[in-house]
Amino acid sequence: MEKTFSTKLNKNAVAVETKSKIDFTGVSQVDMEKLAGASVVILQQAIYRISGKIPATDTIKVAELLKNPRPQFVATPENMAARVNSLNEEGYRKALSELKLPDKTVELMVANKFHQE
Repeated sequence: MEKTFSTKLNKNAVAVETKSKIDFTGVSQVDMEKLAGASVVILQQAIYRISGKIPATDTIKVAELLKNPRPQFVATPENMAARVNSLNEEGYRKALSELKLPDKTVELMVANKFHQE
């Protein structure tokens, strides 16, 4: 199997494209299921993060995941709030600034979220 993908060393780095040949020789069905299961979990975690909701239990239908393997963020008020609330201090400050809020308001909101005693 041949697969081409891009990878960044970090979020600020330039992506490097890799053309790979994936060799499954000697891999058992059980090993393939373990590998596929790990991939399903990673994809489902991304979907939870995008939705802003993480259930205590879930049934993951792999056939459904295959129909839409790249989940898209849906900008509902709940999802927007979950995304903003998951930001670190720097990201939170930047998001508020991009909303064109006054600097004083941004600093007050950052202080209220991250510096309460």
